Amino acid sequence: MNIQRNKEIRGTFLVDNKGRLQTRMPRGENIKFIINYIFANPCIGANPCRKALLQWRGIKDTDASRGQYASYFYDFYANNWYHKKRWNFIKDSKGNKRMILTDYALRLVDEEFQKRLKDWDNIPRSQIDMSHAAPEEIEKLKGYEYLEIVSSFI
Repeated sequence: MNIQRNKEIRGTFLVDNKGRLQTRMPRGENIKFIINYIFANPCIGANPCRKALLQWRGIKDTDASRGQYASYFYDFYANNWYHKKRWNFIKDSKGNKRMILTDYALRLVDEEFQKRLKDWDNIPRSQIDMSHAAPEEIEKLKGYEYLEIVSSFI
């Protein structure tokens, strides 16, 4: 299986919303992260939210990751603004765009995930790059808790 990934910005694994290592993100995980992050940080801007998503997943925030996940916030070319069902933008007193959740999105807020997001300052935010590991080693680590693995290095 030959998986194409940008090795400059990410390693073999991404971290899912439950903190487990995954080689691919299950469908809908990024939307759930964004909803819960907006709930934990009301009226956050789109760029800090996108950067938090990059950091949570374990992707380096560099020039190479500039457009990564941007379509969740800035998809001007698509006619399908699916995210407007879940969040909208308002302008603050300085004219900056801020994100707020819709009523529809409030039912997708996860209390357990909120606790992890609030404790996020204590979580190491480095990338897990195991690109040189043998495929059978990658399969063994898939699903393990991120903190279980990195805490042994801290």
